[in-house]
Amino acid sequence: MSTINLESENKFLTLLTKSAPPFDYEKQIFNDHFENVMSTLNGDNPPPYEIEIQPTSNCNLRCKHCFGTFLTSNRIEDKIGMEEMKILSKRISEFDKDKLKIETVKFCGTTGEPLANPSTVYGIKLFKDNDKKVILYTNGLWLDKKTKENKEYLEYVLDADKINISLDCGTRETFKLLKGVDGFDRIINSLNKMSILRNETNRNLRIDISFVIGEENYLEIYTATKVSKENGADNVVFRFDFTSPEKMKPIIKEIEMQKTQALSLQTQNFKVFFAYTKDDLESNTDSNAFSSRGKKCFNHNFWGCIGSNCELYVCGHRTYKEVKSFGSLIDNSLKELWLSKSRLEKVEDLPDNKCQFCSPSCHRRDCMMSFLSDIGKDKAHYLHNKYIERKIAPQIVVPPIR
Repeated sequence: MSTINLESENKFLTLLTKSAPPFDYEKQIFNDHFENVMSTLNGDNPPPYEIEIQPTSNCNLRCKHCFGTFLTSNRIEDKIGMEEMKILSKRISEFDKDKLKIETVKFCGTTGEPLANPSTVYGIKLFKDNDKKVILYTNGLWLDKKTKENKEYLEYVLDADKINISLDCGTRETFKLLKGVDGFDRIINSLNKMSILRNETNRNLRIDISFVIGEENYLEIYTATKVSKENGADNVVFRFDFTSPEKMKPIIKEIEMQKTQALSLQTQNFKVFFAYTKDDLESNTDSNAFSSRGKKCFNHNFWGCIGSNCELYVCGHRTYKEVKSFGSLIDNSLKELWLSKSRLEKVEDLPDNKCQFCSPSCHRRDCMMSFLSDIGKDKAHYLHNKYIERKIAPQIVVPPIR
């Protein structure tokens, strides 16, 4: 069996233990998706374990911190209706290779809000019936909107595994300042109603509230946590605005104070998470969480994105007109497009100048995959046996008898 030198093993352990759950991105990919990792290292081009669907390129809000607002002039067409959603479900379900298949479908958007397309709520059950984990990312404004059956959208969302509501503030005034409309109370009312219905009907829906910390809302970290807890959320997740992390440095002291207050509200059933640390923000090295410099993209092996035009893209941050897709899922199978020459050649060049925005979680997965690629699949398998499967006993050094 292959072994590894101490320096490399220590580097691996640093990556593996960088953060605690749920932000242990390196451990998640090495533990939960190891077969995908090994297949990728072997050059087999396996199916992604997660596919993103962007049901629309249009949004009902104009959030100041949303990087999608920079791309709205380059929106792609909206072509996903119910018939197209059924075809997409079929394409995703039939794509498997070497016993690997797509496990998770998430509805989200770069320039669009998923619930701005009414087909999204029907799509949730469609994919759940096909044994997929379903996640919805939404601003929450239209959770109370009604379908032609006179049911509120939130009633359909109860079938999902997780909903992530981008609240980003703790008061009505700041909501309007950040997002351009008066919708805070409406979202909170929907959150409260959805959590009550979830509990009454014994659903397994996990309700997360997300908050992107910026210059205009950082003093509402505690307030947002409190109102989320009071209205039935399971978790609140805070992140820095990764499009301009430099702006956070002058206010980091106040952010840390708000963080301490927010964490004090945690209970067994309500958790508060901060995705990145003060050290992440202050690091100036190329390996920090906010820098993609010098990092080969590996995320395209694990994720894919279907744009609102029903076409396949590398990821959700590249769904705009200036980026060429790999073809339509209406006319082609997902497997054909995934293994096409045009896709396989393009992903070798990533990141490129069309990668305008990339999330810190992607950078961190890339760091882990770059390391595993450098040491090779045999040593990667050795480390998995030792630290995940625990099949290799640690060496015990016995001190000499004096």
